[in-house]
Amino acid sequence: MNKDEILAKSRQENKGRTDERELAVIAGGGKAAYFTGMAVCIAILLINSALRIFGSPNYNPALTFAVWGVWFSMQGVMFLYKYIKIGKKHEIVISIVYLVLASAMLTMMMLILFGVM
Repeated sequence: MNKDEILAKSRQENKGRTDERELAVIAGGGKAAYFTGMAVCIAILLINSALRIFGSPNYNPALTFAVWGVWFSMQGVMFLYKYIKIGKKHEIVISIVYLVLASAMLTMMMLILFGVM
């Protein structure tokens, strides 16, 4: 086989696959998105807490529960993904705990918004 035949065969074998560079870029993008989400959650909590401290009528306790619901959902899905890919049993336990907390926070948010609490 000459060089061109080897390259053609390699291209055919790897057709439709994602290359390592693209996988690294996707992983980096996921990390950036995760930390951006974390920063936004923290910023919203800080602003909402400042509104409460200064007695602003714009303070909304439902917002606090919503942000924690988002945060716990992010954590739960991250650990669930790790469990699926790695298979360590403690990852699924942590995932379940986070997802239960997320459900509780979002339920509290709904109860506040609908005037039950």
